Amino acid sequence: GRSLPLNGNPSSCPQTEQEIGEWAKEVLNQLGIQKPVSLVGYSYGCFVSSCVARAYPDIVDKMVMIAPAAVFAPIEWSWLWRAIVAGLLGDRGMEYFFTYM
Repeated sequence: GRSLPLNGNPSSCPQTEQEIGEWAKEVLNQLGIQKPVSLVGYSYGCFVSSCVARAYPDIVDKMVMIAPAAVFAPIEWSWLWRAIVAGLLGDRGMEYFFTYM
């Protein structure tokens, strides 16, 4: 799950998908990593990894998602249908789907 920053102010954490991607790119830059990376996410980490891949696909080589969020909750057919259609429609469909979520 998400943790609070040392200063206790959650607003100093990335708040949007774009900000999460920017944060990850900044971490990689500060570490001196220049080539595309493989990301492994577990639960909420799957969401973070997907934000990075959507914002900066050029810095992601491979992704592994283990137990993405909501796997253990029942999934409604309407949600599944929207996810499939959004995936088929590409970027525009995925933007719609994330707005829907």
